[in-house]
Amino acid sequence: MANTAKHAPGDDSIDEVTPKRQADGVWMIRWMWWPYDGGPPRKQRHQGNTAGEARAKARAKLAELKAGTTGGRWTKASKLSDYIEQVVRPAVAGSSKLSDSSKALYGRSLNQLDAELGKLAIAKAIEFRVAEGALLAIAERSGSSSAKTARNVLNRWVFGQMKRDRLIVQSPLADMDIDLGTNKTTTKTANDVALAEADYDRLLDHLLAFDADAVELPPRSRAAAREKIRGAVDITLLLMTTGMRLGSARQIEPHEVIDNASGGVNVVVPAAKLKGERKRPITFTVLDDRVAERVKALRKDTPAGSYILGAPADKAKLWDRRNCTREIERLYVSLADELGIKELRSDIRSHGWRTTLNTLYYHLPAHVRAEWFGHTEAVNAAHYVAAEVDLSPMVAAAKERRLRVVGE
Repeated sequence: MANTAKHAPGDDSIDEVTPKRQADGVWMIRWMWWPYDGGPPRKQRHQGNTAGEARAKARAKLAELKAGTTGGRWTKASKLSDYIEQVVRPAVAGSSKLSDSSKALYGRSLNQLDAELGKLAIAKAIEFRVAEGALLAIAERSGSSSAKTARNVLNRWVFGQMKRDRLIVQSPLADMDIDLGTNKTTTKTANDVALAEADYDRLLDHLLAFDADAVELPPRSRAAAREKIRGAVDITLLLMTTGMRLGSARQIEPHEVIDNASGGVNVVVPAAKLKGERKRPITFTVLDDRVAERVKALRKDTPAGSYILGAPADKAKLWDRRNCTREIERLYVSLADELGIKELRSDIRSHGWRTTLNTLYYHLPAHVRAEWFGHTEAVNAAHYVAAEVDLSPMVAAAKERRLRVVGE
């Protein structure tokens, strides 16, 4: 066996020992692992039909030990990121006491906490000063409101689950005051997250082929539920191919959907339906021809005076923002699990599509992207595009990107 005096916590001796063939022909490797808590080394042994198989089993056991999940039990040597992913997120998602919007909010807080503390072992993350430093960093970057929510999630959900697993006796934050300040920011953490290009294309294809009738639903109100799902899919397709805000998308009327000179579709959003105090409308061109055809069909099927993405039960009425957001979040969470796109759990919402499109077309000049999204009144006024004209380089770039993806 290796000399224990030369090893630090977290080390192992697998590469320092040689598997030996036993009398019965089985190969055995004996090795040790030095735990993170500085305790005595743990002796291990594994057998295999070959030396390689025995060594492979040893490495599998090593990974289990380092993760701190041996036998399904967590230890203070476990990485906090693993604990958040495997214990805390499922607890939040499965809570019957939380609304869908609260689950999404707490999911964003878990993303922030994971970014600050995830790489640490639980033993380090539960130190008050470490936890305090993470919350102060969140307050500095994302504002005091976000930090206060993160504190609540850390105290109740992260440390709360640790109490259940007997990792701690009480929360390190109990009865401790942390001044998170009054810093306000208009930048939300979720805005910084964009889907990878491959995931974006995969999701787009999936939604275009999505069949709401194939979704298993309870008999009660099944028809109404399917209409909500269809509405959430249609809104998502529009948001992810225009960068439009949800508040504007909910208010689109048929006459605001205009065929452009290139055979595609423009959506003209009047100033009154835009966020903030704007003096001019913004014209969005749908960046995918398949979605454009879908928007044309919605225009055709929607009577004048109604909304193409109106309330599922009555298109003459706006879809209540809270109900709409809840349905979209429910769809995204299910898609995150089905497609394995974790960002959909809580990071990507209305504004996330703007970030994604900005990332996909980052090679275009900044003023082109600013014009497209209407980020400022000055830029929008200087680069205003008439409703019936398709001049944006983003449209050409989108077509080129689509042809490249199809050709791969």
